[in-house]
Amino acid sequence: MKKSILLLLLALFGLVEHAKAQDEGHVHSGVLLELGLQSRIGYHHALPLGFVVGTHIGYELHTNPIGILTKEAPLKFTFPMLLPSASLELRWYTGREKSEDEINKGFYILASGSFYSHLGGAIFDARYRGPWDYRWATKAGLGFQSPLSDVLYSKIEVGGQFSYPIPGGSGREYAFPYADIGIGVKL
Repeated sequence: MKKSILLLLLALFGLVEHAKAQDEGHVHSGVLLELGLQSRIGYHHALPLGFVVGTHIGYELHTNPIGILTKEAPLKFTFPMLLPSASLELRWYTGREKSEDEINKGFYILASGSFYSHLGGAIFDARYRGPWDYRWATKAGLGFQSPLSDVLYSKIEVGGQFSYPIPGGSGREYAFPYADIGIGVKL
């Protein structure tokens, strides 16, 4: 156990030293509009050491967690829900170069918290028309963002999501992989 903690602390120290060596001005702040599996408008604020904090509101297309949780259902990924969402996100860009287009670029590590509602959403699969209306979710993943022009960029993310009902609500908890691919515009 002590060796594991020591290795974890050394890895964390290495990440911090790597971050300090980066050019702190390589990330940018700005308002953005993204269209894809997550369609949202948001604001990203640059922090030191390659970190960016973002807030978003919009819609998210959800994949099917049933095939992952039960042995009876085959493993398949359909999109049974389009739900309104609000999220708070933290990214750490690993690249060293500064984007001349003032669009964040390169690989990043992502952690976020989101709030979803069935109200105002579209539920395409009847299995998901349950009694719960609101859910929380946490995500962790990896992504890559690349400028296409001075205001346009493309993005791809993969990771995992854990979703659970709000306290006092009904429904069940579930975890499932997620992916997002889309195009964004820096406004």
